[in-house]
Amino acid sequence: MIEIKSRKADSVAILDLDGALDLDGSQLLKESIQQERKKGSMKILLNFTGVTSVMSAHLQNLLTPIRALTMIKGTVGLCGMTPSVQKTMRTAMFYKIVKVYETEAEALSELKLLERNL
Repeated sequence: MIEIKSRKADSVAILDLDGALDLDGSQLLKESIQQERKKGSMKILLNFTGVTSVMSAHLQNLLTPIRALTMIKGTVGLCGMTPSVQKTMRTAMFYKIVKVYETEAEALSELKLLERNL
């Protein structure tokens, strides 16, 4: 099961993930993304630093809220992934729909830059 903690860095909502992203965890993450969107967040960063494993079959749950946000010019980024999690995300073709960053600092820097250019 995954634990999700929400925090803000300026206009970026950060969801810190800890544990295994399984069926229940993917549903919880989907709901968390939707909640951030309802709060008005247009930039959401999923921090995978604490994620131990990802079940690719359950990533489908995340597509709806991510696509909904990108359709209204929002952005979703991923950061802090281990090599095995990166491989799963690449296999599931998530790299085509979200921005991927090595670190949270890199992600926040770019996401804040995007805001200035709007």
